[in-house]
Amino acid sequence: MNLKTGKNICLFAALALLMMSAMQSTLAASMLDFDIWMRKVDKKIVEVQKRISLKEDAAAIQSAEEIEDLYLKMENYFIQIKHPDEAVQMSRDGKDAAAIISASVRDQDYEKGAMAAVSIARACSACHDSYRPFK
Repeated sequence: MNLKTGKNICLFAALALLMMSAMQSTLAASMLDFDIWMRKVDKKIVEVQKRISLKEDAAAIQSAEEIEDLYLKMENYFIQIKHPDEAVQMSRDGKDAAAIISASVRDQDYEKGAMAAVSIARACSACHDSYRPFK
């Protein structure tokens, strides 16, 4: 084996390890990731309600799309850890409500968008009342 072939093999091995590491980090979300996502949803849902009331369409849509993405991450997390179907469904419901916010604001149906935002806030509270440990 010559020096060039050896360097290529090392480079290939390093790239393979890097790719496997990156795949594991995207597949293996942690409870900490989940906690961060929930906190972001909490902040974003307040933000989106303010943006809707001010009729700041672009900002409201952007926040709603971020919420939708966060709920998709939660859905995938619950599927990955084989959590009860209820948790997966609640994540899907949140994702769907966020999509309703975006669509409603695009259609300038602010009341419908605001109602969808409130439904997310209520679902968060209901879930936390049922599942969050006392602190």
